[in-house]
Amino acid sequence: MVVNSISFFLEKLQRYLAQVEVSPDSEDNMKTAYLDLAECYKLLEDDLSRSEKLPFEPLSEAFALIVNGLNRNSLDNTKIGINELLKFYLRKIQKANQEKCTHLFLIRINCVFVYSLLPSFPFTDMLWQYICKCIQPVGFYLLEKQLTEACLIFSDYIAIMGKIAAREGLPTDKLQHYLRMTETKALEIGLDQLAGHVKNHRHNLEL
Repeated sequence: MVVNSISFFLEKLQRYLAQVEVSPDSEDNMKTAYLDLAECYKLLEDDLSRSEKLPFEPLSEAFALIVNGLNRNSLDNTKIGINELLKFYLRKIQKANQEKCTHLFLIRINCVFVYSLLPSFPFTDMLWQYICKCIQPVGFYLLEKQLTEACLIFSDYIAIMGKIAAREGLPTDKLQHYLRMTETKALEIGLDQLAGHVKNHRHNLEL
């Protein structure tokens, strides 16, 4: 029987993403049996001597699948991966976890984009165009739900990608349009801080 590799990829990716849980912003990251020095404020000798087990991280597994698609120059799988990351991001986000959830998912979108800039990946332009098309519906959804902190962080990641894209000679007009529309919509509903925030990002991209 012939296996549809794209369908298999999507099924496996969705299975991992469905297991992702995002704790509220007010809670510290869950402690695990694995010692991560970057998360350690003060290191004790006992910490270094205990046995460790790496926890299962479904979001990391999903991200690895997408990167594997990049390694194999699979534009379709990579686009599906970005699409699923963003859809599950919107499914998982709530007012209580909007900061943590946005960072968790958007940093991986950012990493996929940066990875796609490697000379070995031949579809950088097409992937960037796809990412740009995804940004507006996601950002507007966050705004409609009045997830203000998520909107601020989301625009920060968009601006970072935009600056990198501009340095690489990739177009940023769609990002600028999204930021302008977000600024207008934010002003209409009284979110002046958000409007000023995205306006600043837009001006920086226009330079």
